[in-house]
Parts: sequence; C-alpha cells; structure tokens
Amino acid sequence: MNLTPLISSGNGICMWSTSTSTCIDSAVDCGPSGPTNAATCDDCGNTQTSCQGECSFNTLDNTCRPEFSNDVRTASVHLTYTVPSDVTEPAWWFQRIQPVSTSSATYFCGVGNSYGYGGIQQVDGDSRSSPPNGKVIFSIWDGGCDQDVDPDCDPNTLAATLICGTGVTCTDFGGEGTGRKSYFSTDQVPVVGQEYFMAVHAEPASNDRVKMTGYFYSQGTSWKLLSKIDTNRSGKDWYLSGLYSFVEQWTEGNTLEPRDSTYGPSWISGEGGEWKQVIKAQYDYGTPENHEHVNGYYNVEGNNVGIATGGDIEPVATQFQVFEYNEEGEMPEALVDFSGRVECLVAGTTAEEIDECFEGEVEGGEEGGEEGGDEGGGRKKEKKKRVTILRRTTTALRLK
Repeated sequence: MNLTPLISSGNGICMWSTSTSTCIDSAVDCGPSGPTNAATCDDCGNTQTSCQGECSFNTLDNTCRPEFSNDVRTASVHLTYTVPSDVTEPAWWFQRIQPVSTSSATYFCGVGNSYGYGGIQQVDGDSRSSPPNGKVIFSIWDGGCDQDVDPDCDPNTLAATLICGTGVTCTDFGGEGTGRKSYFSTDQVPVVGQEYFMAVHAEPASNDRVKMTGYFYSQGTSWKLLSKIDTNRSGKDWYLSGLYSFVEQWTEGNTLEPRDSTYGPSWISGEGGEWKQVIKAQYDYGTPENHEHVNGYYNVEGNNVGIATGGDIEPVATQFQVFEYNEEGEMPEALVDFSGRVECLVAGTTAEEIDECFEGEVEGGEEGGEEGGDEGGGRKKEKKKRVTILRRTTTALRLK
C-alpha cells in the first residue's frame, strides 16, 4: 500500500501519499478491486484491475492516472532538437509555430533552451473563441534567489531586463521559478492555421553572465522585440543548448478539446556564421498527467513536425520517437528578412533603435537589364531582391 491514514495537526484528517510525498484531503475511487484509501490514482496500483473508478489505466506505459475529463489536465508534449554538428556555438535560433487546434490555458512554446523559453498562449476561451485572448511571451530564468522571500539576494544571481520592447510588459518571472519575463497581450494569437515566427539570440557578457534576446513576427506585421535579458550563466555555456518546443495545458478546463501545433523547420546560426537547418526532432510526452491522448507526427505538406494532446487525439508515435525534416534549399522569407537586420539588432541599445531597425528596408539590389529575344526585341529580366545574410558591414541595412 502507498497510503497511510494520519491526523495532520491543524488540517484535519488526510491521507499521506508515498508516491507524491504529499497529504491529500480525500481518497480517490479506484474502483471495486482497488484500494479504498488511495490519495491519488497513482496509489491505486498499476494494473487494469486496481485502476478503475475515477482513474484510468494507460496501456502506453501501464500507469494509473485520473480519468480523462475536463476536470484534469492532459499531458504536455515536447520536441527536442538536434543542433547541426557544424554549428558549435549556436547564437541565433529561428523557429516557426503554426497552431492546428487550440483552447484555453494553452502554451505553444517555440524557442525553449537551457536559459528559458518563448512562445504564444491562449489564455482563456475555447476552440470557438474569436478573437482569441492571447499572449506572446519570452521568459528567462536566473540563479534561483526569490526576492519576495529573500530581500538580500546576491545581485549576481538575478536576471535583469536590459531592454523592454515597445508595448511589452517586463516583470518578474514567477510561477515556475525565478527570473524575468516579457509579454504582450493580443487578440491576434493564436489563430489556427496562422504562421508565427520567433527568434532568440544569445551573447556572452562579463562576470559569467549571458544576454538573451527574444523576437516575434506574425504575418502581415513587422518583427517585434520582446526583451533583452541579462542573467547568470550558473556554470552553463553562454550559447544556446537544450533546444525544445512544447504544447502545454497549464490548468484544467476544456481538456476534451485538442491542442495541437506544428513546428519548424527551424534554423540555427553561430555568431556571424551561416544559417543551418535543424533536421532532427525527438518527440516525448509527460507522464504525471493523463496521457491517453498524445501524439507526434511529421507533416509532409508543410515539412514540419507536429505535437498534439487532449481531445480525441490518438497516440500513434512512440515515446522518444525521432522525426526528420526534409532539407530545404532556401531559407523562409521571414528568416531572410530577419537575418538582413542582424547587424543593427545587435547594435541597438534601446527599444526605439531596434524598432527603427525593423522598420527600415533591408538593402536589396536589382539583377538584370535588357535581354534580347528571338526577334531582336528586348525584355527585362525578372527583378530579384537580394538580402545580405548575417553580414557585419554597415551597408547591410538602409533605414528609411
């Protein structure tokens, strides 16, 4: 048995769960053949016979979890990416996010790494909400000292916002650790089928610190700075590592509606180097919550990898399955535009300067002239826009 009834002083009678090391106010119903004093479904036992009633037996990994309903959360699903071997110190990461289905309390994280993460959220409403109540967010952890608890935190352990984007709220992280976050609320995200892009930049700073900058782009708009945050490296390398994406339902509600998004293909670059496409992504799902309805898949038409959870999602992909993107010969247009602005983004020291960088025109040229035809007539060649990719020269950008 994993449960021991006990009296908790000042809190009445509760059940102590050895599986979670917590005291639960009341027992769950494990069904007619399960224990009668189980605090959680995990305490019912990992057999189909003992896991019934309010609980559901998951045949994927023989675990007992709360019965799938709107009263529980569905499991988070994740992708972890393999960095191309010829990019030894990744400084830039460009990612594409395209929601397939959404509902309340959904986080479509696109650019997670060892220092933090960024993505888009639907805060409330459901799949029918129009327009959605959305957020774009970029968060960076710090050394773990909580100033609300310890007013004497060592300043070197704390994250600090160096630049906060125009129209962006920058504040303490909270909720899942300590650090700084930046976000803006909008009714333009997440829209099913709409492409969104994010980019993150890492650069080393003095005193064992690193600067992390997050950017966001939505079709029909211009690129936008979220924030530049300085934080302690805590013994980690300064460059981007542990790259991941996920789809998460952060609280119960509308669990019977699916949450699904595709990601990539994403692109990586070292500081001043060439952009390289990420080819491999490994899928996995969390097991603490109900994970009957989770899946990962490769979308041939879009050359992207999707992860889905909740609703009527059927599990097809296996835990830790690896998906491969087709290698594309050309970078997406949004990345071509972004990469032509890298020089002035790095040089910008204020939100206004970075806004000007995004509002400017990327330097282009025209190829061609007159070309003779069969009958001696001339015709102009098609004009092609040329964009400088990660050039470190002052001619890479011309501002209006």
